[in-house]
Amino acid sequence: SVSVSALAVAFGRVLELPRNEIKDIAMGGLLHDVGKAMVPGRILNKAGKLDEAEFEIIKSHVVHTTKLLTDAQGVSETTFNAASQHHERFDGTGYPDKLKGDQISVHGQMLAIVDVYDAITSLRVYHKGMPPGEVLRKLYEWSGTHFNPKLVQAFIKGIGIYPAGSLVRMESDRLGIVREVLPDKLLQ
Repeated sequence: SVSVSALAVAFGRVLELPRNEIKDIAMGGLLHDVGKAMVPGRILNKAGKLDEAEFEIIKSHVVHTTKLLTDAQGVSETTFNAASQHHERFDGTGYPDKLKGDQISVHGQMLAIVDVYDAITSLRVYHKGMPPGEVLRKLYEWSGTHFNPKLVQAFIKGIGIYPAGSLVRMESDRLGIVREVLPDKLLQ
């Protein structure tokens, strides 16, 4: 959650959001998975693939998070939306409410991108983390379906697949150093 929060701050800065809005989305990042405290540890930490019933229990963490934040004092709308909508998907295939497109707040859309990036790059009991460049490429491929394409591009621009100064191996097997990132050619 600390990682998700930090990434949300960086993302908010890329989008040039006001400081108080960035603070609230950062809080959403810290609290987005608080409902996992209600999920049994044997399911939460299972090393193998979850069966359908176990996956439904895992998905319930968002409902638990929403309930906890509804009952809490002083939670802003931005924080609430970011945390309660982080598993919604741009094409309506997410959960718990199957919200689609602009039905999902911009803060929920942002946290969805950040959460997936963090989850796939991190080492977990059920998978090894992938390199950030590969994950950003996947996010780019999923833009328009799972994620808002404009927000994915902004996130990639902020994080950078091949940031200036990166050492890269080209198809010719020669090594090169990235001198510049072109906004319209993020994958090159």
